This record gives sequence, C-alpha cells and structure tokens, in this order.
Amino acid sequence: MPGTARRTIILLSSKRSGSTAVFTMFQRHPDVGVCHVNRAIDLWEPNFWNFGAEAIAGRPELFAKRFAESHPFLGGGAPRSEDELFAMWDAILDRQGPTVFDKSPKYLGDRAAFDLMLKYRARGDDLRFIALVRDPRDVITSQFTLWNHLVEGDSPAFREDRWIAQYEHLEQLQRQFYIPLFRYEDFAAAPAVYAPIMFEHCGVRHVPEAYAHVRPVNVGRHATSDKEEIRAWTPGEKLRRMMRVFGYRATPAPLVEPKPAVTTSAS
Repeated sequence: MPGTARRTIILLSSKRSGSTAVFTMFQRHPDVGVCHVNRAIDLWEPNFWNFGAEAIAGRPELFAKRFAESHPFLGGGAPRSEDELFAMWDAILDRQGPTVFDKSPKYLGDRAAFDLMLKYRARGDDLRFIALVRDPRDVITSQFTLWNHLVEGDSPAFREDRWIAQYEHLEQLQRQFYIPLFRYEDFAAAPAVYAPIMFEHCGVRHVPEAYAHVRPVNVGRHATSDKEEIRAWTPGEKLRRMMRVFGYRATPAPLVEPKPAVTTSAS
C-alpha cells in the first residue's frame, strides 16, 4: 500500500503459551501480513531477529537457509551488518505489509536478538510488542510431555529455569517501556474482551472474524499429568513468586468469567 507507514508487531512468549492462537488471529486479519510469502503458512516462526543476530556474528547459515525458502525476493544470502538486516526487514514490510506480525518463542530471552529489535525501533520505526503468559506449570508440563525424549537430560526443573529466564527478561523490558501482557487463559476464555485490546495497541482495526477460532483452554494440566517426573516436581520459590506476579494461584480456579488482563504501566 503505497504511502502507508510500515509497522511491525512482535509477540513475546515462551513455547506452549498460546502463541499459535494469537498468530492465527493476526494471520486472519485482512490488514496484517505474516513473515512468509505464503500468507496461509501454518505455524510459521521465521526467527528473523535471532537468526539475524547469528548471521551478523559470523554464523549466516541458518538465516540464509530459512529466508531462501520463506522470502526468495530477498535474493538469498544473509546480512553482514545491522543496516543490511534492517533493510531486509523493510523489504519484508514493503512486500507483505505494511503491517507484519512476527513471533517466535526464541525471541524472549535472546538478548542479542532483542538488541537488534530495539535498535530498529530506536531509528524511529514503528515496532510494537505484545506479550503472552500462561500458567508456567501447564507450560512446563506441556513442553516436557512433548519434547523430553528429544532433549538429553531434560527435566521439569530444567524447563522451569528456562521459563524463569525468559520472563525475568520480560520484566526487565517492561521497566524500560510499555509492553501489554495478556494471560492466555483469559484471552482464550473471552477473546471478545481481550482481542480488541490487542488490536488497539497494535494500531489495527477490530475484526471479530479474526478470533472466531479461539476457544477456552484447559487449566491445571500439570495436576492431571501421568508423567512421573511432573508428579514429582515441585516449583521453586522464584517460580512461585513470578506466578503470583502474573496472577496465578497455587490452585488455579476454573475460568468461569473473564479476569483482568495482566499489564504494566508505562514508565
């Protein structure tokens, strides 16, 4: 759309926190593109910013392979500098935007990738963040159940440490600037309440059809797991503190009616 300002929307969350439902919502929004030449791509995570950071640091292979497949109009190859990376993102916005939604669970906690995002934003480019959190006990249970056979030495405690590192990073970022944070359980229970808030923050119009797929999510999965490791796992004090910060109780109550979105005040 010539003459229309570019805009980037980036979702921050850990794995298994509902990011796919939010991706699908923006994918179905007629005014928003996704980071792939195939707008209907399923569950796509381009990893533009973290692979870009690796490329600039001298490891271009992952970026070159990923974007040769997903964005052939970029001409192949990988960025050698921040300016080259930013020019590539501008080209993606021009081709698939001017508003493009991007998400990857690898972004949250990747300091090098985030430095690039913030430098891009500091140039005056319109880059907006939203964040998503889900009860970490259910997240860790889901991650461990799905992928423990793929990770040597995996354990709930290992995944707990990774979750904490990601959301401690989010807490640090929220002290710098405003990032609205939504609990996935609330969004899934009442998308008509929370989706318009997301759209407004991201500067796009309200399109109810975009979130028609969203349904309530199971709560308390960790308590019904048949995994011996999950049953033996007790969250540590730091995780319990963070749960309280995000509004999660030791025993989750059934989601009968919407709860307020968890947000922070602008500094």
